[in-house]
Amino acid sequence: MLRRIIYLLITLAFLIVMTVPILAFILAARGELMVGNVDGSNVRLFMVNTDEAEGIGIQRVRRTSTGKDCLRGSVRYVLWEGQGDDLGADYCSCIDESTGFLTAAQSCE
Repeated sequence: MLRRIIYLLITLAFLIVMTVPILAFILAARGELMVGNVDGSNVRLFMVNTDEAEGIGIQRVRRTSTGKDCLRGSVRYVLWEGQGDDLGADYCSCIDESTGFLTAAQSCE
């Protein structure tokens, strides 16, 4: 019985290790990889490829719990070429009731 558990753990560890190059290949082929709902909470990985910098951007968006129909987001960058002082931003977007579109908001409160 212990031998089967060890084989299962080794197999799971192998599968977890093998997902890293698969995710890297998908990210390189598509340019982005999103997990979650497009209109709601999600995490998005995307490639940064400009003249000044190369790397990966990580965007996280989640709904706020303030009662307003808003999304709070943050973007962070991991660069392997190029540099910057402030590599990231936090923002808030709320749905405009008159148009139904997302607009930038000063705060999500």
